[in-house]
Amino acid sequence: HPVCRDSYDGRCWCRDGSGKTAASCLDKLRWVTIGPQYDWTQRVYDSEGPYQPVPELLAQLSRKASAIALEAERGRGLPGWQRAFSPDAALVNYYGEGDTLNGHVDDVEPDQSMPIVSISLGCPAILLMGRETLDAPPAAILVRGGDVVVL
Repeated sequence: HPVCRDSYDGRCWCRDGSGKTAASCLDKLRWVTIGPQYDWTQRVYDSEGPYQPVPELLAQLSRKASAIALEAERGRGLPGWQRAFSPDAALVNYYGEGDTLNGHVDDVEPDQSMPIVSISLGCPAILLMGRETLDAPPAAILVRGGDVVVL
């Protein structure tokens, strides 16, 4: 039985291990975190643990999209964010046919004034964007593969 030496917490997947095969786990895969890992139970990013930085091409795309959105915000007389945007984490969500993402509020980011950049890949989907109160109906936005939404 091979020994896994590349795991910082002693847990890992081994090619010849006795656990489930990688292929059998793919149907259950729902997200991957790039950058500091996100603890869904505690609702915090683990910036102290080891992680790989956001790949430069993805960071460039995010910076470009946020710069375009910032220019549009300022063109409408809104202040936008006050410092340069540099993405430090990315969540990649995987959706199969019929999957949904429950309503939620992105409120754990350390700097709430910074944008969240969402890049859609794959099949079209409806993004329901909440409003100021739960009484107001959400706005339905059709996103297609290749669309970028800056929140």
